[in-house]
Amino acid sequence: MTILHNELFKHLVNLEILMQQEQLWSDSAPTQEALNSELPFAVDTLKIEQWLQFVFIPKMKILIETGQPLPASIAISPVIHITLSKETFPLIIDAVKKIDLLFDEGKS
Repeated sequence: MTILHNELFKHLVNLEILMQQEQLWSDSAPTQEALNSELPFAVDTLKIEQWLQFVFIPKMKILIETGQPLPASIAISPVIHITLSKETFPLIIDAVKKIDLLFDEGKS
């Protein structure tokens, strides 16, 4: 596992914890139909927190656990800024921004 894989895993765990603390973590999964959306961030079928919990975090963890290459870059924080209130969820927004920055730093 690379340093980037390890760092990403730590950031994902932190994001999960923050989402649970902020009550953005769901006990029930969306339908398979909702998860199969072809639009970016599944905007037509999921809330952004559902997309993070049921799409993004699991996919990144699978890449980490199987040692597969990670995406060259990601940019999730702009969508988070638009969809979540920075007054209500500053820690979530910051956690996602750190994930984006991790990929930017990984390119250097």
